[in-house]
Amino acid sequence: MAGGHLLIKPDPEAQFHLGQHFAQGKGVEKDETQAVYWFHRAADLGHAEAQRNLAFAFLSGKGIVKNQAEGVRRLRIADEASDVPARRQLGYHYATGTGVPKDENEAVHWFRLAADKGDKFAQYNLAFAFTNGRGVPPALKTPCAGIIRPPSKACRRLSASWG
Repeated sequence: MAGGHLLIKPDPEAQFHLGQHFAQGKGVEKDETQAVYWFHRAADLGHAEAQRNLAFAFLSGKGIVKNQAEGVRRLRIADEASDVPARRQLGYHYATGTGVPKDENEAVHWFRLAADKGDKFAQYNLAFAFTNGRGVPPALKTPCAGIIRPPSKACRRLSASWG
């Protein structure tokens, strides 16, 4: 049982999936408030993806009163569980100053954490930061500097063309 019973422990994975079904209207009538309810229950039991979905609900105001600070706090909790998309999203918030003070250095930190785990969107954002000298030391303001290990042929060609 997703919600649990006196003798049965609640199942955070089932709760998360119920939240997804309500959020998408999959097999049930779409209901963002119910989605938030189930994401919250799963998040409280340590489900990182549910925590991230709950953060997005707070950030967007879907199914719950919009609260940027709580949304960012929930992203940090998801990060503690090594949720890669939460790390990328924290980078976005620092890059744009949404819900936190704008800090390009901090944005690069979060994008790098997600990029190092293979997140393609974070890799793109990190490449953008390096290419445009946003939030990186002056010595690293070259294409692919410190982004791809080992440097790919494309990076070597790009770096040579900027040479």
